[in-house]
Amino acid sequence: MDNTTTNKAVVQILQKELPNIDLISIRYMYHILNLIVNTGMMEINILWQKVHKIMKYLANSLANGRIELLKLYCKVVGINFLQPILEIETRWNSVLEMFERYIILHPAIKEMQLKKTSFPPCLEIDELLELELTCKILKPFAIQCYKFNKKKFQKYWSKISDYVLIAYILDPRYKMEHLKATILEIGGYSETKAEQYINNI
Repeated sequence: MDNTTTNKAVVQILQKELPNIDLISIRYMYHILNLIVNTGMMEINILWQKVHKIMKYLANSLANGRIELLKLYCKVVGINFLQPILEIETRWNSVLEMFERYIILHPAIKEMQLKKTSFPPCLEIDELLELELTCKILKPFAIQCYKFNKKKFQKYWSKISDYVLIAYILDPRYKMEHLKATILEIGGYSETKAEQYINNI
């Protein structure tokens, strides 16, 4: 079960009410992995905050022209532009995503920082190597969390699939663009059934 205070309290009440029955509470593995990773991440907190400041500076919607300037420098250094992303507190995987995105954009960010005095300090070579190593360490945790979530999601898929996919289509970020890939990967549809499902929407 999920590791919330309410769930723990319910288990304690049940143990008191049913003293002759052995109750086993299995904690949600995703949350346990999350706690393990967050504890380890404190070891690189300075590096984490440095990357966060840079990505926040770039992603600030109130600062006109920064994204366009980043696109320009991506062309200058010969890499594809990707939108800067920030971590989400309740999703530790998003920290890994932010780190990986920074590594890709680093050459353009470095050039941009040389031209703009207001730019936060960029990562040095040794810091970049440390960040790359951190990503390699975090990747297996991210894969396991994905597997846990996928298994849990598939358990309820048959009951909620239509509602989830309709919401997915209505989301302006996705619409029909990734629908087929989603139902193939999560729903377990074959190529033919996925095409039929989409055609019937």
